Amino acid sequence: MISNDNPFRPVKRFVYSRNQLYSIRRRQCVPPLQQDTIDTPKAHTIWRFRGNRGGSHVRRSISTIVSFRGCYATSQLRNPNALGSEDRQTVRVAVRPSPLLLDFGLINARSVKNKEVVLVDYIIDHNLDLLGITETWLSTGDRDNVDLGRLKPAGFEFRHVPRLSGRGGGLALIYRQSLTVNVERVDGFTSFECMVCNVSSNGKPCRIYIIYAPPPIRRLFIDEFSLFLENMPVSSSNVILAGDFNCHVNDIQNSTASALIDAAQTVGFTQHVRGATHVSGNTLDLVFSRLCENIIADVVTDSLQISDHYPVLSKLNMAKPSHPVHNFSYRELNKIKVADFIRDIESSTLCSPVMSVTGVDELVHIFDSVLKSILDKHAPLISRSVRLRPNTEWYNDDIRRAKSLRRKYERLWCKSGLHVHKELYNSQRKLVNELMTSAKKDYFSTLIHNCGTDQRKLFGVVNQLLSRDKQLDLPNHVSMQSLCDDFGNFFKQKIDKIQSAFTHVSDNKLSNNLNGSDVNRNIFSATSKFDCFSIISESDTHKLVLSMKSKSCGLDPIPVRLLKTCIEPLLPFLTNIINMSLSTGTFPVSFKRAQVRPILKKQSLDKNSCENYRPISNLPFLAKLLEKIVSIQFQTYLSQNQLFEPLQSAYRYGCSVETALTKVQNDILSSLDDKRIVMMSLLDLSAAFDTVHHGMLLDRLISRYVVNVSALTWFKSYLRDRCQRVHFNGVQGSSFSLECGVPQGSVLGPLLFSLYTAPVGDIIRVCGMKYHMYADDTQVYIPCCPSDSVRSCAALESCLMKVSDWMFSNRLKLNHSKTEFIIFRSRHANVPEDLNLHISDVCITPSDQVRNLGVIFDNHMTMTAHVKNVCSSAMTCVRYLGKIRPYLSNDAAKSVAHALITSKVDNCNSLLAGLPVSTLNPIQRIINITARVVSRCPKLTNVTTLLNSLHWLPVESRIRFKVMLILYKSLNGNAPYIKEPVQPYQTRPGLRSASKQFLLVPRTFTSYGDRSFAVFACKSYNNLPLEIRNSPTVNCFKSRLKTYLFGSL
Repeated sequence: MISNDNPFRPVKRFVYSRNQLYSIRRRQCVPPLQQDTIDTPKAHTIWRFRGNRGGSHVRRSISTIVSFRGCYATSQLRNPNALGSEDRQTVRVAVRPSPLLLDFGLINARSVKNKEVVLVDYIIDHNLDLLGITETWLSTGDRDNVDLGRLKPAGFEFRHVPRLSGRGGGLALIYRQSLTVNVERVDGFTSFECMVCNVSSNGKPCRIYIIYAPPPIRRLFIDEFSLFLENMPVSSSNVILAGDFNCHVNDIQNSTASALIDAAQTVGFTQHVRGATHVSGNTLDLVFSRLCENIIADVVTDSLQISDHYPVLSKLNMAKPSHPVHNFSYRELNKIKVADFIRDIESSTLCSPVMSVTGVDELVHIFDSVLKSILDKHAPLISRSVRLRPNTEWYNDDIRRAKSLRRKYERLWCKSGLHVHKELYNSQRKLVNELMTSAKKDYFSTLIHNCGTDQRKLFGVVNQLLSRDKQLDLPNHVSMQSLCDDFGNFFKQKIDKIQSAFTHVSDNKLSNNLNGSDVNRNIFSATSKFDCFSIISESDTHKLVLSMKSKSCGLDPIPVRLLKTCIEPLLPFLTNIINMSLSTGTFPVSFKRAQVRPILKKQSLDKNSCENYRPISNLPFLAKLLEKIVSIQFQTYLSQNQLFEPLQSAYRYGCSVETALTKVQNDILSSLDDKRIVMMSLLDLSAAFDTVHHGMLLDRLISRYVVNVSALTWFKSYLRDRCQRVHFNGVQGSSFSLECGVPQGSVLGPLLFSLYTAPVGDIIRVCGMKYHMYADDTQVYIPCCPSDSVRSCAALESCLMKVSDWMFSNRLKLNHSKTEFIIFRSRHANVPEDLNLHISDVCITPSDQVRNLGVIFDNHMTMTAHVKNVCSSAMTCVRYLGKIRPYLSNDAAKSVAHALITSKVDNCNSLLAGLPVSTLNPIQRIINITARVVSRCPKLTNVTTLLNSLHWLPVESRIRFKVMLILYKSLNGNAPYIKEPVQPYQTRPGLRSASKQFLLVPRTFTSYGDRSFAVFACKSYNNLPLEIRNSPTVNCFKSRLKTYLFGSL
């Protein structure tokens, strides 16, 4: 104590032991104040009653936030008499502003799967930076990805450590993206689960251990927890232990709880939670920190009941991260008055008489500059900086008012402690949850309804509903400019590395090899030549502009949707640009500049490796329009002169992946039916589109496709002097020239690539092999007798070596390590076990199954592996649909089910024709489950009635529908190679069957033959009424066929 006569005398310290301090600690209740103690402050008019929000029945201590006190004048007090009647002077104290502290929450959720809306709303309402969750009940793997996405408010991340075995358990942390967080599992303990979260905010670290100890708590937990504390790194600072310990620390007679507290205090930890954290009145959720570190400023227990546990809220002595600032630019396009916009176009130089221009580049420059200036006038570019805060689009005033009333009832209950007030609070809490769920349902149902038939918009809404990330995962980088340059350098160096393998081969040798490798090219000699393009009319331009997709990029002067709205006055000038380009053989320079946006190939890949990104090129809309016109005219010429590679299915009208695989499967099944085997090799090319040699492509256009004069000049201008630059968030990298390759993201690029690789088909045909091509995917196969397998394998090797040599001479890299080999055979065929394929010193062993254009072929052609893969993928989407079904109307649920599930089931399902019912049953079960999810019917509801109400065919009828549709299209000009094995049934004139137009059904010997397209399709087609087979259009055929199949159920 301080002596009165000597105020500067040092303070005498009070000394006490640890046990003496504990002896005065409050245990059960706070003793009441004596009356004289109360009368003294009342007499001095400074008596104030400080309420307790939790109610006296909770007996929690008053929480105090330690912070810097603000500056104020004493004259501004509500009651000036509180300090007595003496004269007072205003005293102003210079203090630092109070820093915002980090908000950390803890909750035992008892399954987060049904509490996404409540938890997200709680994080936003309480402005939490960190939320630790125990008992997430999430599983390992990707099963709960939808739940993970929906648990993240905007600007937050979610990390979890699920229980490795059994149900329940699991730990998680939801944190702001502006925080640096690293999460790891703590293994080695059997009595509790633990995850460590290393958190850093503004350079200050914190180490949070989230713990869950499942009941019953026994001595093993105390021993393991003590060991855990002993092994904790001493160097770790600002350590917090938080979680559900399932120990009743409020009960001083509980020996387990006392042992837990003693174990923590032994190593310097103290427990901060006071009051009940469970509905039963016990304190189970605890927060520990070291006494010497002062990392925790305040701890309170919230009375909002999310589960049977109450949330525990803490303030940490760490700087609260500020909301990130997002800089963006936009135009208010919706405020544009189209009539005024068109009027300005009509008064501009774009609608004036033809000006004297030097070339098409000047026309394009005028077109772009004038439209940009008009757009700047009507919708100027606005730049803004906003702080990104968590937000929910469906939040409305009704929810806000209901939450305010909930809070009112909560305060009333905490003050009175009456059961009636508790019931009011609980009923209002349930009402708030119902309102939030209903508002979210109405919001997304409206969005899906507005999508109409636009599948792109529909998938966008579904992704938003499933909380799939829209943001681009970027590698760690110093600046956006350097990141763009790094990506640009990587993409260029990748192509240069491939091209460097051909540097030792001279151009003359390449040219000689090119001419010599075009074997059998006279088969495709054209009867005419392609010298020039035809001039188009304004009506042709108008039709093409309206028929193309309304996709825009940063290279377009105005958005494509606005261009289509104002197309009428622009038609003369736009048609003049196109015709001048076609007539002069000049492709505008500005159309050769591409914007590249890398995207991560798979979310599971390392985002810091550039090789895991796929470049997506964007080109101006007018460039695509000009390419579309050239493509139509050039493809017409190729079709009329039969210059297309007959077995190339990519980028051709009437051909698809399914028609290509139907042709290949029919050949395989027919060979197996003849008791032969089929050896197949699937070739893989590295960066095929990016390594096309421009000079060799132009030579092939001349020699093989007879392109000359201005048309050839146009293609030269189209290919040469191209460049690209990587673009991220408004930042552009350096420009890189493209010395080879066909433009990705273009209309003509895929067509030119198929023309460039057409001689591969000539080589394979000369070798006597069968094959099929789809873009850069080539499959070569040879049927043979099992006894002749060795010789046939050698012949296949010889053919592939010739193909490899041709690839090398044409500067294409055949990836031997990714080339696959499979032998299709029946279970009774005897094939040598050591039969391998050797290509360029690479030994390829036969696989049991291969993925062929997305469809899994097994060596016995049972298709069971493919069915399992389809069911697994579809079932994942069924779970997704089940998660979001409460927010969808019936019509919206049907649309989403078709987009996510039935589209997967129907994809290439013609390959499943003729399979046993036992093989198709898993797919039928997927359809049944989907129907129940969409209709929200009990599991015992009759599925046939349910499918009929949804107008869904069973799986066998769906397969039959697809097979007959493919056959109908092939008989009417599509995919001519499908029609080859189909022959009309020849009968004597005068018979009644002559007028029924039957197809010939080939004779078969095994079930393989019955499953082949030539047999199954012809049988099914012959069983159709003649009226259906003679349908005039595809839509009419589909409508009549579906009605017929429903009637035959």
